[in-house]
Amino acid sequence: MILSRVKPAAVDYLGAITLLEFQRNVGERGEDADLWLAYCAFHLGDYKRAMEEYKALTEKPGCRPDVWVYLACALFFLGLYKEAEEASLKAPKCQLQNRLLFHLAHK
Repeated sequence: MILSRVKPAAVDYLGAITLLEFQRNVGERGEDADLWLAYCAFHLGDYKRAMEEYKALTEKPGCRPDVWVYLACALFFLGLYKEAEEASLKAPKCQLQNRLLFHLAHK
């Protein structure tokens, strides 16, 4: 069994992604389901998928402003430092933004 080689926390994120994708496909989206899907992808280490989900969220009207800093974190882990800085500056000032900009300054 492949999952026996995966860390327990990773199995939790895989399970959450599976459930959220199923709900998306059958039209039973919960509140912030897309945000949770991006969160799970990020914490699973699938930064490209997280970036795609966060980008899609930023294109929707009424996007939560903190999504920009989450997008910036995904971009940072993909090595897209210039894009990460641009996205983080669109976010409201917060500790995560400050920490990310600190790391970007050292890249």
